[in-house]
Amino acid sequence: MRLRISCRFRPATWGMPCRSGHSFLRSRRKRNKLPVRSLAAAFLILWGSLVAVQAEVANRIVAVVNNEIITWLELEKKMKELLPPKTPPNNPEFQKQVLFQIIDDKLLGSQIRKLNLQVSKEEIDKALSRIQQDQGMKSPEEFAALLAREGMKEEDLRARLKDQILRFRLISREIGSKIIFSVDQVNAYYQKNRSKFETGERLQLAQITILNADHPSPEAAKARIEEIAALLRQGESFGSLAIKFSRDSSAPQGGDLGVFSLPEIDPALAQTLASLKPGETTPVLGLPEGWRLVQLVKRETTQAAGLEEVREQIQEVLYQEEVEARAGQWLLKLRERSSIQILL
Repeated sequence: MRLRISCRFRPATWGMPCRSGHSFLRSRRKRNKLPVRSLAAAFLILWGSLVAVQAEVANRIVAVVNNEIITWLELEKKMKELLPPKTPPNNPEFQKQVLFQIIDDKLLGSQIRKLNLQVSKEEIDKALSRIQQDQGMKSPEEFAALLAREGMKEEDLRARLKDQILRFRLISREIGSKIIFSVDQVNAYYQKNRSKFETGERLQLAQITILNADHPSPEAAKARIEEIAALLRQGESFGSLAIKFSRDSSAPQGGDLGVFSLPEIDPALAQTLASLKPGETTPVLGLPEGWRLVQLVKRETTQAAGLEEVREQIQEVLYQEEVEARAGQWLLKLRERSSIQILL
């Protein structure tokens, strides 16, 4: 029995002769089929919309610092630069750590521009040369090869050195200009620490410091510096890692702290350093404000020095101690008087 469809049930809108059976269905499908060019155009419109949405997500604002915005792209780039081994890039804790570092960068950068602080090419050259010497590099080619092994170009290192020097100059200007030492303070320091200036062994040290204030918890800060210690064990340069990660005023110099006599060094640290050879690094050490790694750069023997010989050295020690003691509080006050919105 063959099923027939009557023309009287045909909707007028079809506008075609009545057909029967499957031939009618085939005809209907043909009438509803879109031209190939229309399908292609629809696909391109849809694809363009998806790309636009993805671009919008990638460029979304994650924070506003005064009148400056921080986008997801900027945060993502910084995370790639600082990502320690075994840390997933989508780790919320790590994202917040890096975001707060960018916020501090924006705040400091704004102050640097406001004061029109500058760094000359010669200053950067000297800082670069000092790092090369500290790392025992005998030629520019040898140093370039070291940077290449660490995935860094010289211009990138120069940019970081410039940034670090400008920050230190800013903090020195904002804090250091208010620090004054009397002759009595210098004399008192010399008398109290006279044994430091007598004949004996002196150690040149460098350090990498990670601050608890930059992380959600002291445990998170400790985890970060342990990851840096792992990079050192893998053969990466102490100086380069100090420039990249350290939150200490010595960072622009590759973490170099200068030369110290044994009595001048904390007894617990001196005991740890006693078993190290030049170039070796301590385990992770705790500080009241965070964590650090200390490298023994070299050992030397010195002769006794009088007050006048070491007066400038003492003033520099007192100055650095006071700047570091005040820097954290100054940065906190800078945050408090700034408009900061976190949208992450």
